[in-house]
Amino acid sequence: MNDKFYTNLSDHSFIKKIRDKKIGLEKESLRVNSEGVISFKKHPYSFGSPLTNKFITTDYSEALLEMVTPTFSTNEEVIDF
Repeated sequence: MNDKFYTNLSDHSFIKKIRDKKIGLEKESLRVNSEGVISFKKHPYSFGSPLTNKFITTDYSEALLEMVTPTFSTNEEVIDF
């Protein structure tokens, strides 16, 4: 198994894929109300529609909020977004 791993590491196309990587962040959180109970209220209006906002969406339910950045070439670009 190690031989195959090291062979793959020495493959130049593999190295190029790592070097040309793109970086993005994703954060998922359950929304809760002021009492700490999972909130099933509608998606906050200030976030826009969960169906059309490409950076803030709901995954499986209104309670599960997901924030996603586009992909960038450097860590700094992701953080600056």
